[in-house]
Amino acid sequence: MLFLVGLLFASTSRAQDVAQSCDQSTLDAVGTFLHVKKFQQASYQDQTEAVVAASCKAWPKDTNIVLVAAAYRLPSDPKRPDDQADRHFVVAMVDASRSAVVSSFKGMVSQDATLQIQGHDDFRLDTARYDLAPGVRAFGVIFVGGQEPQAADNWASDYLVLFVPDGPKLRHVLEVPLEQIEGSNASHLTIGVEKTSSHGFADLSITARNETDEKSKGARTILQYNGKSYGENDGNFQSAYDEIFQ
Repeated sequence: MLFLVGLLFASTSRAQDVAQSCDQSTLDAVGTFLHVKKFQQASYQDQTEAVVAASCKAWPKDTNIVLVAAAYRLPSDPKRPDDQADRHFVVAMVDASRSAVVSSFKGMVSQDATLQIQGHDDFRLDTARYDLAPGVRAFGVIFVGGQEPQAADNWASDYLVLFVPDGPKLRHVLEVPLEQIEGSNASHLTIGVEKTSSHGFADLSITARNETDEKSKGARTILQYNGKSYGENDGNFQSAYDEIFQ
């Protein structure tokens, strides 16, 4: 029996949370952790400030923890002013009581004409109940944008990247698009947590429903944890894992 943790639709009109703004004290904690000066939201007047975009959200599991996702640039970046340049990206859990980062992921987001980060509306934090194991709750970052791996009529967009706290590190264990378009057919994907498990983590189900066929139960795929991540899918949905993070 499937236990749904929440419906994650690609359409931004249905999926947008309330504004996930960050207070400066939270950004200061992340900047101190990264050893990055002026870790503040950049403005048109001051492009020397580091943060291109940031979203913050309370962690439902612990009210002292604030989740942060931020794209930022460094003075040493060769293409710093270029809106399509790759951006540094950090996902962090900040203990607000100590203004300290307790767990984090650092990487680079690959940008192109279809996936750009220019404001916090370009990504958002998802805190649905991804309970993968006793005491282990994952959370997601949804990137609003699309990848076009094959042709103009074959499109995947709004990628969910699922993170698991692992001591001082955050590990991304899944990336999946929440919308796929093949020709004239558009499908929305939902994520579910199964009662079965593999290597200690609950299996995940991916259900793709065609938006033109409301009566259809949709195509369903089961993903199993392989000890490091939720492995290769069976071809029912596109993945662009290496295209978002470097």
